[in-house]
Amino acid sequence: MRIKRSCIGIAFIITLLLAVVPAPAAADQYVGGIPLETVKEGTVSGGLWHDSFVGTAPVREATKQYSLPDYTEIKWARLYVTVYCGHMQNNYEHRATVKFNGGSGMQTLGVEELRKPYSYPIYGGDGPVWVNDHCNRVTSDYVMWYDVTNRITARNPVAEVMVDQPEGYKGTLDGRIKLVTLVVAYDDGDDDEVYYWVNQGHDVHSYYVEDIGETYIGETTFGTENLPEDDERKFAAEFSAIYLASNVGEFEFNAEPLDANPPQGAYSGYQIWDVSDLMEPGTTSTLTYTRDLGVAGSGGNYLGAFFKIPLALLSVRYPEEEVGSIRVTSVPAGATIFLDDEATQWTTNTTIPGIPAGDHSIRVEADRYRVPDDRWVTVTKGANTTAHFTLEPITGSIEVTSEPAGAWVYLNGENMSVVTPATL
Repeated sequence: MRIKRSCIGIAFIITLLLAVVPAPAAADQYVGGIPLETVKEGTVSGGLWHDSFVGTAPVREATKQYSLPDYTEIKWARLYVTVYCGHMQNNYEHRATVKFNGGSGMQTLGVEELRKPYSYPIYGGDGPVWVNDHCNRVTSDYVMWYDVTNRITARNPVAEVMVDQPEGYKGTLDGRIKLVTLVVAYDDGDDDEVYYWVNQGHDVHSYYVEDIGETYIGETTFGTENLPEDDERKFAAEFSAIYLASNVGEFEFNAEPLDANPPQGAYSGYQIWDVSDLMEPGTTSTLTYTRDLGVAGSGGNYLGAFFKIPLALLSVRYPEEEVGSIRVTSVPAGATIFLDDEATQWTTNTTIPGIPAGDHSIRVEADRYRVPDDRWVTVTKGANTTAHFTLEPITGSIEVTSEPAGAWVYLNGENMSVVTPATL
């Protein structure tokens, strides 16, 4: 019975501890938010590129021309627009018209009616509001996005955004444009392998959380556990954050802090980090983010009191393999080819493709022939190297006798045209 009581006591303590340890918050507990999730991943040869218009002054019209890198094909592209409505909860009505010229003329992507109130979850409200399937509101900002993959035909696409007041609305008008961001995944014709992830949301960390004695750490993951673990090529990993804030937040990538620069705009910014040394292929990569915790929230300095992040991008580049080929011949043909002391599926005379550049040993082996010494050859990228072997047969003599003498002699089924006794 004592043992049972001890087990019950231990189980009760564990249950109590689990009850008092808070689970990670799914979103800002006060105002709500939409945590980032992977909306697109893939592999390209060129890379994952992005550029942004960032609002430096309260403007309701913005034009941004982008300069894309050289590409052979656009595999995926999305345009993101963020508009500020002027209040964290009130329905200050606006209309946003978004146009795009990918090289075939200016076209309207959408006319968005931004007329939704917002309510805080802390007071029983619903939090994030969906205007439609490509636009949402979180607190004072609307984020909208458009697929422009098939609209890009040139290297200098242009986006235009205009915000105005709907007919009949006489209330407060703000409508400043915070961000106009283009994200593009592209091929460029080489043999690099670039794995990429686009994590999208509309997450926020407000100082209200700390004011009520809570804490919030935003988190999103990238599927780098699927990267090749045994690839000998040296990869390069690049992480980008595109955020909405007057003061940059705090970031950690795989539990390592990232140094962040001030935002480029008055209300938004972006930054790119080299995270090659911070990730391990075969394991999931995790980004965490918060507002600038050095700001005391309601203490009066609001620049770092709110932090939002709609996009986090990761790309991992494996450079194209430098390979060449070796043409291996022998007399006679049909000998097994050994590459770097390992038997291959190939026999002479043939060309072995896809051999990494560098020095390699080659030899061939055939039954009833002496094994020649290895030949060392140097393989260079895109070139064909040759190796030739003249095989020396293994020979000896056989004395053949019989009783009675005079029998025909056969070797391997072939009549040797001699009779016993004889020496072959």
